[in-house]
Amino acid sequence: MKENFKIKQIIYTLTHFCNIIYNRKLNKQPIRRSDHEYFISCLFGLMKLKIIENDESNGYLIMPKKKT
Repeated sequence: MKENFKIKQIIYTLTHFCNIIYNRKLNKQPIRRSDHEYFISCLFGLMKLKIIENDESNGYLIMPKKKT
């Protein structure tokens, strides 16, 4: 069974989840690993739809692991 979603609904859902994670971070509440994975999916979805761009304020940054 295939469901059709409107693009505005998809954008709203992706943005809303990103805002929830951001608010949890601001309030110093715990963020589960699964939420991190969903957040990355939402971020990439918004980038794919060209809602946000991969720049220093909206995109992602890949850094090497810390040396111990």
